[in-house]
Amino acid sequence: MGTGKITSQKKLIQDVVLLLLFVVVATISALINSSGNITYIFSLYFWVVSIYIISAYITAQSSNEKLIIQALIIGSSIAASVAILQSFLDIFTHIGRPAPARSIGSIVIPVGRSAGPYGTYGDYGMLLLASYAIVLFSRLESSRQSVIPSKKSANMLVVLHIVGIFVSQTRGTWIATIVVTVACCLLFGYRRNRLQKIRSYLIILTFPAIFFIIYSGRILFKINVDTVLIRLKVYRVAVNVFLSNSVYGVGYQNFISAAGDYGSLTAVHNMFLEVLVTTGIIGTMIFSMFIFGLASRLSKLFYYSLHSNPAYAVIPISVLGVLIQAQVVQAVYSYELWLIMGVSSGIFFSRFKTHS
Repeated sequence: MGTGKITSQKKLIQDVVLLLLFVVVATISALINSSGNITYIFSLYFWVVSIYIISAYITAQSSNEKLIIQALIIGSSIAASVAILQSFLDIFTHIGRPAPARSIGSIVIPVGRSAGPYGTYGDYGMLLLASYAIVLFSRLESSRQSVIPSKKSANMLVVLHIVGIFVSQTRGTWIATIVVTVACCLLFGYRRNRLQKIRSYLIILTFPAIFFIIYSGRILFKINVDTVLIRLKVYRVAVNVFLSNSVYGVGYQNFISAAGDYGSLTAVHNMFLEVLVTTGIIGTMIFSMFIFGLASRLSKLFYYSLHSNPAYAVIPISVLGVLIQAQVVQAVYSYELWLIMGVSSGIFFSRFKTHS
């Protein structure tokens, strides 16, 4: 056990070193490109990675990881409740960023758009996605080991999160929700041995699952089609901007000015492209090493929890949903993203020290 603890501490120290290097590279890039207040930029990057480090450390040292997960669910439930009240009843509209309803093709969604107390729909979506996977699997599994052991409570939380996600009227969040739902159902089927010859059936089920996700995505594409086309244009431009500034990138919040020759554009709205454009190849390599380490950790967490404690096997699915959402928002600066990644790493460090 002692060796496992040392190994976990080494893994966390490795994360700290990588993230601090990332902060330094991002700050140097901002300095080279005259991105503005360097102290503010350094503080911004340092603060978001600190959220990961602190949450990972606290969770790893905790004797009750489920309590931390339940606290996350309470937070997302409050946010979803505020969003629903704003959307359906026009209550608490003085907080957050409520907006008019969107339309799917010619059909206008009958309720207003809301992210609850949040000013950005991406942060709101990531918080709800992280909790949704956990409460959904708790409802499906419905055992004493579940994070939410009460079936009635799990039912209410699932409905609350689904409605909260619906009123966000955000394509990325809806698509990530579909992916998370399919993944949780497949995990539940495996756990309950309802899939005979599991490998063959998983392969068979994967194809209709992928088709369902793609078909749902095509429907969701019709929500404000113009914004989709703008995003695709921004992604293409982002690659060109990176190729012109490949070593250190263009620096914090310099993308729009650097892409001026390509017309009026918005921010990148993609986690990896944001890192690539802002910090260049050096920052991207460091960030990718961190993400690869996180992915490796989560795959082990899934494997070791699959039969022994399924309550933690759903955590990688939870993070998967968050990372899908992160590809359509400015997630690099999101407190929610770093908090969720930190808690997931902390759970691995705490539960599976000898496998680190």
